[in-house]
Amino acid sequence: MNPVYSFALKKEKDGWLFSADCLVGNRKDHYTSFGSFPVTAEDAEGFLRIIREDGETERLFRYRNPMRIFNRSDAPARSSGMTFSDGNRVEKETALGSRAIEYLRELADRYYEAAESRQTAAGTNR
Repeated sequence: MNPVYSFALKKEKDGWLFSADCLVGNRKDHYTSFGSFPVTAEDAEGFLRIIREDGETERLFRYRNPMRIFNRSDAPARSSGMTFSDGNRVEKETALGSRAIEYLRELADRYYEAAESRQTAAGTNR
């Protein structure tokens, strides 16, 4: 079985927010789904460095600049996209490189427990 995964990394004025829907841990025992969890600028820059090195941002920057958000999903079709600060979006059906996907999975592994705890706490405070 190859479960669906989706990631988003968004820059806000107060910092970076990361969302993930994917298997975590040893990638066999837990599926997480969390949205808009704050991550460090260093973690965000690590991902951006990889997609720059792999030429992904260069291909999309031909359309617009500056980048605001990056989304990655594998279903129903593999697609990657960026939404820019002016609201325009560039999306393409393509697979990201394995280094970029692995980095996003590592971020999900790193943050899912704290993100799920925050969601649980928010749900009990309603």
